[in-house]
Amino acid sequence: MHLNSIIDEDFEAWVHGPVIPEVYHKYKHFGYSPLKIEYPNSLPNASKFIETFKNQKINEGINPEAFKLVDDVLNEYGELTAFQLERLTHSEDPWLLARKDVAILSHCNNFINKQVMKDYYSKVI
Repeated sequence: MHLNSIIDEDFEAWVHGPVIPEVYHKYKHFGYSPLKIEYPNSLPNASKFIETFKNQKINEGINPEAFKLVDDVLNEYGELTAFQLERLTHSEDPWLLARKDVAILSHCNNFINKQVMKDYYSKVI
């Protein structure tokens, strides 16, 4: 069975939560600090990102189903801190199942099953 996905890359079940390694390496220079993206007005980063994303849907014709999914995720999780997201993922089945018997602070690069993610988060959102 082929699973439709808006993200081609696989997430790995790292110590601090789900990670796409390529994305991690692009932004790792921020360390534990929030990602700082400069926007022209004073909206908080998450709020401005959401606004920018919604404008892109209109301007670039993003697939409506993909847009709705990302919009729902941003509405549910967009204002959470990195620490809040880490705590949350450590309690959710996709990350827990991918790590299996790996100790919580041990290195792990097991893939998180996309079907498990779809099933789990379809119930959450």
